[in-house]
Amino acid sequence: MALLTDQILATGVTPSDLIHIVITGDTSQNPAGSSYKAPISQVLSLFTGTTGGNEGYYGQFYVNTNLFAPTSGTSNTIQFSGTELSNQVSLNTMSLTNDSIIFNQSGKYQIYFRGTLYNGASTKESVSVTSYLGSNIVRSAIDNVDVEANGGYETISFESLVDVVSGESLYFIWKTSNILTGFINSAGLSTGYSINVSVFSVGDVLSGASGTNGTSGTSGVNGTSGTNGTSGTNGTNGTSGTNGTSGTNGSSGTSGVKAWGSFISTVDQTIGVAGTTYKMSADTTTTNSNVTLSGGSRFVVTNGGTYNIQFSAQINKSSGTQGSVWIWLSRGGTPITATNTEVYLGGSSNERTVAAWNWVDECDAGAYYEIEWTAEHNNVFLDYTASPTYGPAVPSLIVTLTQV
Repeated sequence: MALLTDQILATGVTPSDLIHIVITGDTSQNPAGSSYKAPISQVLSLFTGTTGGNEGYYGQFYVNTNLFAPTSGTSNTIQFSGTELSNQVSLNTMSLTNDSIIFNQSGKYQIYFRGTLYNGASTKESVSVTSYLGSNIVRSAIDNVDVEANGGYETISFESLVDVVSGESLYFIWKTSNILTGFINSAGLSTGYSINVSVFSVGDVLSGASGTNGTSGTSGVNGTSGTNGTSGTNGTNGTSGTNGTSGTNGSSGTSGVKAWGSFISTVDQTIGVAGTTYKMSADTTTTNSNVTLSGGSRFVVTNGGTYNIQFSAQINKSSGTQGSVWIWLSRGGTPITATNTEVYLGGSSNERTVAAWNWVDECDAGAYYEIEWTAEHNNVFLDYTASPTYGPAVPSLIVTLTQV
């Protein structure tokens, strides 16, 4: 029998992924309990250990049909098929052509978008997705993906950290230049949905646990009885026993403040010498608390703890030479074991692809992370697009750090 410790560590886990649980109070399957599956978002609130804040608010929404543009070059609002589960976040059908996700509680939320693209045209097509919170564009949730011609498939995915006011709505606009290109529902390529969107809250303040009470002091010993007096006089009373010392008070629990940060790059980034290690850099902070950008490439955390580090890099190449790119995570200037991933760039020049995944790592207060990369050839670069065919500017790099 294979042991759990022998399994490969999962990466890119989202709240919609499933876990195995055993409900011990349900003995319908076995006297020891019954086995069920559950999405991670269903049990998030059980692990926060807090009161107050906006912990435990989540929603999971999906499209289980194919979506193709009715007219070339037009903006199309994504129509959701339904809600898999939710708490304080709901799916609201505003009209027949505009679906949105409504937030019933204010706070900071993490948004994940994932879709499967298909291109039935004879030419390579580009698809863009832009998310809106009310009338405002969520800047770090914009992505463009090229889909190869004649039945090509691609996955488009991104994440965003946003501040939400109760009652605000979230919706998604997508565009393509060909009506034969769109989102496809294929169980062989994804989870059976053409589009899956997960939303969950990020805690604000965690209260420290109360210190334990000191033990009670022992009771004093009883005094000895007095001797009997002569000729009928009463004996003197014995002295009272001394009181036991009081137990010491337990120490107070510490309090912690959640940390997060979102950063982007608005310039191209190149590989000067093939096989040489370079650091991906950012130049703009979109939102942060206790996570700062230093020296362009260092993402510094104020609090010690466990962090979810995510990135999205728009990779392109200036010539037709094909080859690989390697990307890994370092802490304090030292590469972290088993964080490297190889991405192969095929095709001709201007073959854009998106590298996007996440790492989870534990660190001390004041530590810094860097995303390092190299390439087999020096024709590879991170591509910033100020004026794409559709939507606002496309950052060459998006990085988010969230304390968990």
